[in-house]
Amino acid sequence: MSTGVPNAWLRCYFPRPGAARRLVFFPHGGGAASFYRRLTRDLPEDVEGMVVQYPGREDRIGEPCCTDMPGLVEPLAKSLTQLDDRPVWFFGHSMGASVAHEVTLLLGSAG
Repeated sequence: MSTGVPNAWLRCYFPRPGAARRLVFFPHGGGAASFYRRLTRDLPEDVEGMVVQYPGREDRIGEPCCTDMPGLVEPLAKSLTQLDDRPVWFFGHSMGASVAHEVTLLLGSAG
């Protein structure tokens, strides 16, 4: 991860420490971070792509899956607060869009 902070929730396949902004991808239901690997590679050089890795997927297979939105969103939002060194955009597909929306609401209410 390019932030230098260990984070079980985020994957950064192609770090770009000099990027002006970050784009965080939220996978679809049943999806995993690797779904967005190629897309993060092909982003413009001034955008660093990071991907959420849900518990119970790929390298987090040993962890129990989240069964409700608060159980997913609250720890995820906390982990995203570490990305405060440059602007961050969110993109979610299908269930990932709902997760991104809920994370945005939670982060917004927390200031």
